Amino acid sequence: MVNNVLHVQIIGSEGALYTQTGDYNAGRWNTTWTPVAGVTGLTNITSVKADPYVRLVGIANGKAYGRDLDTRTGNWSVWGEIPGGITGVKDIASARVGHTVQVQVIGSDGALYNQSADYLAGMWKPSWTRIGGTGLTRIASTPAANNVHVYGTGTDGKVRNTTFDTVVGNWTNWREIPGTLTGAADLTAIAK
Repeated sequence: MVNNVLHVQIIGSEGALYTQTGDYNAGRWNTTWTPVAGVTGLTNITSVKADPYVRLVGIANGKAYGRDLDTRTGNWSVWGEIPGGITGVKDIASARVGHTVQVQVIGSDGALYNQSADYLAGMWKPSWTRIGGTGLTRIASTPAANNVHVYGTGTDGKVRNTTFDTVVGNWTNWREIPGTLTGAADLTAIAK
């Protein structure tokens, strides 16, 4: 949501990107989904608000890519691979704390990796940081104060959590979310 306008992106059945906006001030959605050229073969996407921008990150051909929508002009930046050369990416999540977008992926080894970018400086870190975990299948993340909470499901179907303290730069150990639920297929998280 940027200035009371909701920006929604989807991956079409052919792996292309589409966007739609819902203007809460006008009380209406656009009449059609608009194709966004520039990449095909998408399998997963996620986005965060970064002031007047929508920062979209996604997976195509096992690599992590990103691009921005400038909501003031309606223009998209070109797709660019997120630095660090990670391959075999299986899922992706993102959260913003301050002026930094934190992107998490599940790597080919089933572990969690993190990469971050200061979007005001327009600079990514040079490499992905391996956070750990094993057998991860799906992830979601959400910011809360100066933390990024990452939730993941594993091949055992259980739900786990790790937290990144962006002030001190530390990640907690993975811990299982209490309860007897098993077989989780997907998840999402939000903090207020």
